[in-house]
Amino acid sequence: MEIDNMFVKFENNKAVHIVGILPAEENPADWEVVDNELINARRIIKDGSVIRAATDAEVEAELAELRIKSLSRNMRWKRDVALAESDALVLPDRWASWTDAQRSAISTYRQALRDLTAAATFPEVTLPTAPVL
Repeated sequence: MEIDNMFVKFENNKAVHIVGILPAEENPADWEVVDNELINARRIIKDGSVIRAATDAEVEAELAELRIKSLSRNMRWKRDVALAESDALVLPDRWASWTDAQRSAISTYRQALRDLTAAATFPEVTLPTAPVL
């Protein structure tokens, strides 16, 4: 059976679901009918009332944005883990046992972790090194 058209559901003007035969439980009003020639497009977008294949530049820009978001999430997770691991160092009973130099090193380290996301090169940054106590 050859299908001449496909059904596309859009979110934020980007195709998120593509089917050849619309399932009976789906509301046809939620789907756009598009010509099968778009089946090989890297990305299908809705540009106003026009449904078209995204250009290579549009696809590459979207992929670059997704890479940055992924790197950012990963670096924030690493930062959060490092902060959690150093939380015990600042508990009142431990804090009182450190010298002024050690307290300064701990404070500087934890502040550097908190400031990481404000770096101009974020998310392509290196975690600060934990102080040796």
